[in-house]
Amino acid sequence: MNTRGLVEDELALQKQETFRAACLFPIFDLNKTDLIFLFQNYWKWKREIDVTLLLEIRSQSGQRIYVDKFTPKESNKISIREKILEKNINAQILNYGTAELSVLSDKNIIFPFPAILGVYVKNNNVISLVHSAGRTLKIKELKKTSFCETNFFVSLNKMYNPFIHIFNGPKGKINNLKLQVWESSSKETILISENKIRELNKPFESKILFLREFLDKALEIQSKSSNSEIKVFCKILGDCESIYPRFICGNYHVNDEIPFITHSYRDIRNSSDNFIPKDIKDSSTIALPILDDLELSTCIYPTSNQESEKININLFDLNTNKVLQKNFTLDPRSGKGNFFEIKSGLHYPKFKNVGLTAFAQELPSRIHVNLMYKCKKHSEYAFTDIALDFIPPFLKDKKNYWFDGLFVNEYKNAILISNFKSSVIQNEKKLNSIIRLKFKFFLHLNNCERWKMKEIDLTGENKSHVLFIEDLSYDLFKSSTIKEAKHFSWRIEMIEGSLQDIYCISFNKKEGYIYGDHSF
Repeated sequence: MNTRGLVEDELALQKQETFRAACLFPIFDLNKTDLIFLFQNYWKWKREIDVTLLLEIRSQSGQRIYVDKFTPKESNKISIREKILEKNINAQILNYGTAELSVLSDKNIIFPFPAILGVYVKNNNVISLVHSAGRTLKIKELKKTSFCETNFFVSLNKMYNPFIHIFNGPKGKINNLKLQVWESSSKETILISENKIRELNKPFESKILFLREFLDKALEIQSKSSNSEIKVFCKILGDCESIYPRFICGNYHVNDEIPFITHSYRDIRNSSDNFIPKDIKDSSTIALPILDDLELSTCIYPTSNQESEKININLFDLNTNKVLQKNFTLDPRSGKGNFFEIKSGLHYPKFKNVGLTAFAQELPSRIHVNLMYKCKKHSEYAFTDIALDFIPPFLKDKKNYWFDGLFVNEYKNAILISNFKSSVIQNEKKLNSIIRLKFKFFLHLNNCERWKMKEIDLTGENKSHVLFIEDLSYDLFKSSTIKEAKHFSWRIEMIEGSLQDIYCISFNKKEGYIYGDHSF
């Protein structure tokens, strides 16, 4: 899929009229792992728009098994398992099917990508989530296009079976499908296998493509390698007509039968995504905050356009505002560059909150990044794979941020906030010291009618901060109310300053369970 560049894409979205937004998630075995939609009625508080929601649950062959139309509440939690039990539907017929939630309005809702979370909850409270990704298109939106989706962690550990969920829309096919497996070291990237995949030609047909059978060559290379684990990533290529091709993917735990999920990103194909920075203050940035109980691996796959040049990466301490290391080099060229990884316990073991700056004579506006948070205890089991980008200097500051979550026994819900952006860079060795940061924090619990608000001022030298939902709940609500609450929604309205992406991490350090994503 060609891209016109980040700014052009944003402007095109805001200029078009959108009366339907939608998201689609795969269904696994609902008897063991529920699929839950979490979201808030941001259409109302943000734009004063009334919407109607359409929930459609389909089998793998595309047959619609369940449909419901309803109006959203302030804070919403929709269990697919509960929905089908209400209608006495056999869960087995929905294995590897889909649940699609459409947002409908007679007013322009601007963005076709709804801020909805798909949450997978195992019966023993192992949880994974990701925000909305792909969607089906309406008949009048149909447009034939090619895609190349990639950029997610592929585990070679036999306890996992990596997967990609592909799906068709109301018309046409998703065809000419190929799965490529790439091996990337610090020196080069090599295509090690390519396999044709059966087309989907039925309306709304879907398939969870498990990848273990395609990784034999990668496993053979690993067995001969001196490295403990080689770095592998996959690309899914094809043509489609009636979908927006962004796919739910990840790694399925074979024994525990729970998917650890993320979404794919496009393989950037042309140089229109590049921009020319004036100086070091025009660097792209990303914050890498962490908590004492967690560790973090930051991964960058070679999936930018083939004309990209090598990028200089500086590592800053966000507490002292000083550079820690300046000797990292990133080569992000698709098919030519190399895999880049930086680990909290290895590259900056004595520092909690760091940030990366990316600078070159010409920079890609999109530099895809994957954040793999793990609990230090049982770190081999659960992990996040948060897909996002470096923030380029020209991206417009946001006024609102929001997210939704669950109250689950033994889990903590952390909000990791950073104001590390290009605007705070003083030079290649130092960040500006005192930065103003003030906002209104709104919190809603599912068993309360009203939002509660608290002004928070984080002005100071630190460029990274953490808030816990549990602490904020006790500040704003009665303890009896909190004990009965099952899920929550929060939003931030900026008063002064600006933020980078906010990371929302929930973890159970006792068992080593963790899940999370960036905020909306």
